[in-house]
This record gives sequence, C-alpha cells and structure tokens, in this order.
Amino acid sequence: MEPFETTLTGSDGEIAGTVKQLSKEAYQFTSVDGALYLTITKNEDGRWIRLSGSEPYFSGWVDELTEKIASQPKTVKTAATITKSKTATALPVKKAKVDTDKKTTVKVSANKKAKVSSAVTKTK
Repeated sequence: MEPFETTLTGSDGEIAGTVKQLSKEAYQFTSVDGALYLTITKNEDGRWIRLSGSEPYFSGWVDELTEKIASQPKTVKTAATITKSKTATALPVKKAKVDTDKKTTVKVSANKKAKVSSAVTKTK
C-alpha cells in the first residue's frame, strides 16, 4: 500500500498525518509536525493493537486508524515476463522484383522496429 494522508481525532481537533505500511500486518501514523506517532499491528488473535507510539494516547485511535486503512483502495502488484521473439511481422509489399543474387540484411533496433535493406526494384 502506498503511504496516504489522513487525520486522527485529538482532544483539540483533527491531527493531520501520514500512514505508511511497515509490513503485511503493521502500519504507522506520523503527524505532520512529528509530535505524534502510532504504530499498530495485528496480534495472534487477529485484533489490531497498539505496538508503540507517543504519549498522550487515545485508545480510540487504533480503531479509527484501522478504519482509515480499510477504506483505502487496494493495489495489486503484478509481474510480467517479457521474452524476445525472433520472428518479424511481414509488411505488405505492392509490386516488387527481388534480385536473388544480392544479399538481403535485416537490422532490428532496441525499439523493435526492423529495417530491411535488399536489392529490390519497384515495378509499375
């Protein structure tokens, strides 16, 4: 999960900060001014608990933070394998004569465009 900005409810109003994922089951909220931080994780029973944090601490912050985390869109990481192909797509050729006694060369650049040079003459 990408870090995201959110707020927690403090005694004097909203506390703005950023949440980042530390591991699969651990998150940390850090206030914008750095005065407040809260790290939460799931215990062996699957309940969210406070792992560490600054004081003063409001017990409702764990529930509030887990609700904010749950409301974030989930991102799925995918991987793709790209293999090199040694085949080329044929381009349409209108009328052409090929001199079979001459050598034809094909050059393929890094962006996968092929350049063909050959002894070809156009006919009408």
